[in-house]
Amino acid sequence: MKLWAGRFQKETDTLVNDFNSSIGFDARLYKQDIQGSMAHAAMLGRQGIIEEHEAEKIINGLKTILSEIEGDGVEFSLDNEDIHMNIEAMLTQRIGDAGKRLHTARSRNDQVAVDTRLYVKEEIPVLIGKVLDLERVLVKKAKAHLDTVMPGYTHLQRAQPTTFAHYMMAYANMFKRDVTRLEDCLERLDECPLGAGALATTTYPVDRFQTAKALGFRKPTDNSMDSVSDRDYAIELLSALSILMMHLSRFSEEIILWASWRNLTGGGDISPAVEQVISHYAQMGIKGFKIDFFDRDDQLAISSTEQLAACAAKHHMLLDLHGLKPFGIQRAYPNILNFEGVKGLENSKWEPIVNGAPLHDFPRYDVTAPYLRQLAGPMDYTPGAMVNATRSLFRSVNDHPMSQGTRVHQMAMYTVFEAPLQMLADSPSKYMKEQECTDFIAKVPTTFDETIALDGKIAEYITIARRKGNTWFVGSMTNWTPRSCTIDLSFLSEGNYEAEIFADGINADREATDYKKEVRIVTAKDKLNVQLAPGGGWTARITKK
Repeated sequence: MKLWAGRFQKETDTLVNDFNSSIGFDARLYKQDIQGSMAHAAMLGRQGIIEEHEAEKIINGLKTILSEIEGDGVEFSLDNEDIHMNIEAMLTQRIGDAGKRLHTARSRNDQVAVDTRLYVKEEIPVLIGKVLDLERVLVKKAKAHLDTVMPGYTHLQRAQPTTFAHYMMAYANMFKRDVTRLEDCLERLDECPLGAGALATTTYPVDRFQTAKALGFRKPTDNSMDSVSDRDYAIELLSALSILMMHLSRFSEEIILWASWRNLTGGGDISPAVEQVISHYAQMGIKGFKIDFFDRDDQLAISSTEQLAACAAKHHMLLDLHGLKPFGIQRAYPNILNFEGVKGLENSKWEPIVNGAPLHDFPRYDVTAPYLRQLAGPMDYTPGAMVNATRSLFRSVNDHPMSQGTRVHQMAMYTVFEAPLQMLADSPSKYMKEQECTDFIAKVPTTFDETIALDGKIAEYITIARRKGNTWFVGSMTNWTPRSCTIDLSFLSEGNYEAEIFADGINADREATDYKKEVRIVTAKDKLNVQLAPGGGWTARITKK
């Protein structure tokens, strides 16, 4: 039963319910919501607004629900829209009408406000602790390298001599400011909005100081309307985290620059100093390098690659070589995980439109590279776009980057493209919104025990099956030409298998994100008829029953 349902005579459409529902993301606030509800119930009982025994019954019911949620024994309902209504509905089911009294003297407005404040209030100290841990490491490294001379860079050019200690303390100071920003944010949000009601409090004799104290807040908020209408603390936190991430990104990028091919080799044979550098990083606990950028593939560059691989292997270090085409060296040095040397998805997303179509035909390219570049070794293509477009609808949009071809075309890449160090191309929020697709991608291994090329034609389509243990993964992709394919499952051993299948949806030729999922039982005798949309794909995970 929705709180606003009494205003309408008919049931709302399912699409409206889906649009209004927030349970998909605010479910993570279950703990905070229950904490706030227990504090509220205790206050209602103490103030005589509800009977003491009712308050106790409510609190015990909420404790049970909390235990069930943490034990994965609860499934939230879209019909109840959000975490607040889900929990209140579960409470009423368990303890009867007493559960309805929990909502006395409060609104979802102040309930949401207290939940989000509690969540952020709990998370900020965790973040501060992690940043302080990093600071301590930086200071320790600085003390150990007071006299270690290194080049200082401006505009990517060596400019002045400095010390490693000076460099470490530069970032220690940046992170120190980040900590103070988080602490300032925490201090300002440490006020409890519970009791503010919808906007102008309530006529019930609530004790806001009691609930604030019970929830660990410094004090109640001063103004009820401000309490429920402003989320400046969330914006302030996002700002502080953005600055922190900028510092972390800068730090990481500079370490990557240190590990560039030219810096490591001087553009030629590696020197004894490189041995010292790699050894030093290994002692620090670093497990590998991404070496970038190989801007050539002449004899000198290839020779230095072998030297680097041997040196890294000696110190049990992994390598990811970017800007270099695969050429088979990983067979001699399996510590080399990936090569870039391929025009990956990051290029596809910003293709200019020429004569009404993208300048470069990436679906065609996707079904060409496995026959050419990938034959010599793995490639870091960075697949997995969740925003997908047909050929006619594709546009280069900076704040909404999209891929050419269908969603399942992208998903099939994780099986078709060999990459022991696999990547994801999109933002975390995109994968959170597309959990079903993300869960499938997460199950695809990065290395396989067996590979079978089932069908294909260069620049037109490809179908590959790969096995890991007793599980098979099949991926099929096509260029912009739609086609029907038959996937012969005779490579399976005897017995029944469960196939989790993702295929282009019926509207994928017009809406590239459209897909359909199917789970069915298959055997080695089956031949699956597959329909691939323009720029489409098909992929399956086949597990022995």
